[in-house]
Amino acid sequence: MKAIRSILMLTALSALLAACASAPHNDASIHSRHVHPAPAEAEAAAETLVVDEVAATTVPADADISLAVASAAPVSGNAMETDIESMDPAEEDYAALYGAQGTSASAIYDPWERFNREMHGFNNAMDFILMKPLARGYIKITPRPVRTGVRNFFDNLRSPAVMLNQLLQGKPGMAGKTFVRFLVNSTLGVGGVLDPATDARLPRTDTDFGETLATWGWRSSRYLELPFFGPRTVRDSAGLAGDSAMSLTWLIDDDKVSIGTEALGLIDARAQALPLEDVRKGAIDDYSLIRDAWMQRRQYYLQQNARGHTGHSGATPVPEYLLQE
Repeated sequence: MKAIRSILMLTALSALLAACASAPHNDASIHSRHVHPAPAEAEAAAETLVVDEVAATTVPADADISLAVASAAPVSGNAMETDIESMDPAEEDYAALYGAQGTSASAIYDPWERFNREMHGFNNAMDFILMKPLARGYIKITPRPVRTGVRNFFDNLRSPAVMLNQLLQGKPGMAGKTFVRFLVNSTLGVGGVLDPATDARLPRTDTDFGETLATWGWRSSRYLELPFFGPRTVRDSAGLAGDSAMSLTWLIDDDKVSIGTEALGLIDARAQALPLEDVRKGAIDDYSLIRDAWMQRRQYYLQQNARGHTGHSGATPVPEYLLQE
């Protein structure tokens, strides 16, 4: 399994290098989808906006080949910072799908669009042939309580990586809460299948190494879609290596167990995104829809992380009530 994961990472890095070779642009600059600002305007935008790179679903969290699929709703041109802790339930649902009201998606830097569209077509083909049928079969034969347990298990398995990233971001208090949550769910929760920590007022928080790199100063980055891994940015693509190194699945020596664990996580994550298929059916340009929605949602979470909030759930792309029965 380690060999397979290494091959996938090499494939992703090869795609990254190919994209870099095809368009030598400065990754620090930000261009609008519709208007290319003057250098001074671009520099000003880079100083005021937090723009992210992209990552998935799952088949991310990030196994995210399609996880972050959501419809890009019209938003104000002036990005209004929204405090996630002050949201009512309806606003939280909106944020789970679109990022947040007032979060601007206009500053999307996509100089490698031709390459990205080719990768998007490849990922869609793989999803149609393999992932979507597996996800639908999984939904059909697996009761929802069992799927909830599976999702809890993988959320818990990711907790050590979340904790380490919170420490690297200078948030020891959040890291401590994540650690306690991991201990509670790993013991009382039967290895994380159950979630007693949430009942004990230790809600799940999520972050990743891409957000850590943003905290360290890599604030803006161009959009990049990777084969198999799906929507990302250059920064978040680099963050894949860090998150992979922190994953507990590296500790599994048995290849069959490791492969089975990874496969189940990918299928479960893809199954969570099935309710969003209807949104994609009506899209005039599926690539733009996915790119804009992913970037808008990611930008919102980067803004929240910069303000000290890491309460989002990277593994759950839609509100609970939208998940398949």
